[in-house]
Amino acid sequence: MDIMLCFSNVLIGEGMRCLLSGKVEGTVRVVSDPSSLGDMLKDTDPDILLLDFYVLERYLPGKTGRTKVLLLDTGCSEQQINHALIIKNIIGVIDMNTDVNMFRRAIASVNKGQIWVRRAVVNTLVERLSNLVRICNLTASELNIFKMLGDGLDDGVIARKLGTKEKRIKYQIEALKKKSNVSSRRELIDLSRHFGEFDALTH
Repeated sequence: MDIMLCFSNVLIGEGMRCLLSGKVEGTVRVVSDPSSLGDMLKDTDPDILLLDFYVLERYLPGKTGRTKVLLLDTGCSEQQINHALIIKNIIGVIDMNTDVNMFRRAIASVNKGQIWVRRAVVNTLVERLSNLVRICNLTASELNIFKMLGDGLDDGVIARKLGTKEKRIKYQIEALKKKSNVSSRRELIDLSRHFGEFDALTH
């Protein structure tokens, strides 16, 4: 098994290499410069790529061949993990505090093609996807407002763009929160941004 490690922090990369070397079958390599990850993946096709969210977001190319990508959770938010699973197509998430034996099991399982994610993360992901399904059922007008929220526009700007009153937009945003099963405007904006990324990838 060929394992490639790529982290934004050199110390974490070397620490993971020391932790895994001799504990897993095969070779363990560290990519010292995350910005070279795309080029390295063109030349080599590791079985497992273990990285952090910073590298995942900035340097992981869209296609990784047969390589199975694992995220090391170094303090990711729930939204970042959902984003990684939905948009970046990772196959597993390993908690930073995982002991060596569980780490070995995770890598072996992922190498066999199994998904390695905590049950709570799966439950959250299912809820997020069900929200996305609800959004697909919005009317054209609702979807327009929903997308404008994701673009960071406030109620007044949305009202002017649509030629309507700000009070009407506030009312429609409350209706959108109910339809999307979220309780706050912030959650609705985050959902809109995730939906925009998801929509871009699927069209």
